[in-house]
Amino acid sequence: MPHRPRKALIIGAGIAGPVAAILLRRAGIESAVYEAWPYSKGIGGGLQIAPNGMHVMDEIGLAGELISRGSIAESFDFYSQDGRR
Repeated sequence: MPHRPRKALIIGAGIAGPVAAILLRRAGIESAVYEAWPYSKGIGGGLQIAPNGMHVMDEIGLAGELISRGSIAESFDFYSQDGRR
């Protein structure tokens, strides 16, 4: 039986999709990342990474870069769509 390379299809180009692709590549598995959103508006935004996510970023060698470019959120305020806290 001939050897067939393993491949993965990743749906979603948020934080998890590209990280999964990096980790799969390290394991010798080819992957492709697909995202439904057709374009980036470039209007900015924020990304919060919880401690477990930072452990993953450390695993792929990006934690130091994120720390050097990011900031620590001291608190969060959550509001409903009608503005109630």
